[in-house]
Amino acid sequence: MRLAERGGRRFASQRTSPCATGDDGGLRANLTCPVTDDPADFCPAFTPPPYPITRGQTFAVLPFGNFAVTIQVNGAELKAMLEQGFSSMPGANGRFPQVGGMCVTYDIQAAALNRVTGAVRQAADGTCTGTALDLSAGASYVLATNDFTAVGGDGYPNFASRVTSDGTTLEQALADYVVAAGTLDPTVQGRIVCTDSNTGAAPACPIILP
Repeated sequence: MRLAERGGRRFASQRTSPCATGDDGGLRANLTCPVTDDPADFCPAFTPPPYPITRGQTFAVLPFGNFAVTIQVNGAELKAMLEQGFSSMPGANGRFPQVGGMCVTYDIQAAALNRVTGAVRQAADGTCTGTALDLSAGASYVLATNDFTAVGGDGYPNFASRVTSDGTTLEQALADYVVAAGTLDPTVQGRIVCTDSNTGAAPACPIILP
């Protein structure tokens, strides 16, 4: 999903929005081809590095045919979406949010649906040093997400009546991005920050793996 604050201008499609979030359950594979060759997949045999990315892999990552859509939400509704995403932590659940263009902090010790402590815009250099997002009902945003999440999948709020889409699937958007970029050099940017207000009690924040 992508997020763009409204301020006297309109965003024509999901591709123009500067922030994003989506449910973790929609991601089903690694983007790069596996090192061990499988004759049944769509990847060539190779010796890394580099690690190739094929169209078959973009379909493996996003196999459900979901569409990229936009919805208008206020800050409180955005917070409710994020709260739903973190509500099952530390348990593994497909509702866990994946965000981009913004950085979100939550307290794992707080009660479910009351864990988000703040969010900021992600700076152009990828750091979490942008301006704070207003998570009150007085702020208004255009949020880009997938159709599953937008209509209440995984227990998210249902915004079906607000959905707008240009018909682009998430897989197509990913494939277009990979082709345009040519070579990807990903880094862990730390857009989701877990805090623990009571380190002496369970649950604890998850360990981030490289």
